[in-house]
Amino acid sequence: MLHNYGDKRYNFGFKEEKTRVPLVTLSEGGFYGVEYSAPDGFEYTVQVTAVVPNGVRAHGDVLYVHDGPGVKTIVFNHVGFTGSAVQPFLFSKGDPAGLYILGIQVIGQDPVFVEYEAYVPDSKQ
Repeated sequence: MLHNYGDKRYNFGFKEEKTRVPLVTLSEGGFYGVEYSAPDGFEYTVQVTAVVPNGVRAHGDVLYVHDGPGVKTIVFNHVGFTGSAVQPFLFSKGDPAGLYILGIQVIGQDPVFVEYEAYVPDSKQ
């Protein structure tokens, strides 16, 4: 799935997309994120919206949060990047298992949605 952005027609896409990820915090060795691969010096802006189970606490540079029935929508502020970068999305202690959705929008393009299930690994049960 590729998306063109800017006059240079640079393609953004998913290198690898997981549909299930273990619910492991950073202190437990879990590191998750979205990697943006771009030429050195190429500038772009990204906005992310997360739809998460209720019980997830919003962290980071949050624009606003909307609590809905069974889910919470977290809209993050725009973030500017130059060249390749990783935007981390980490689990916190107490985050529930369930369906998580990230809407990733390179400004000027339609958003792309990544849906994954966070599950409790056998070692934590």
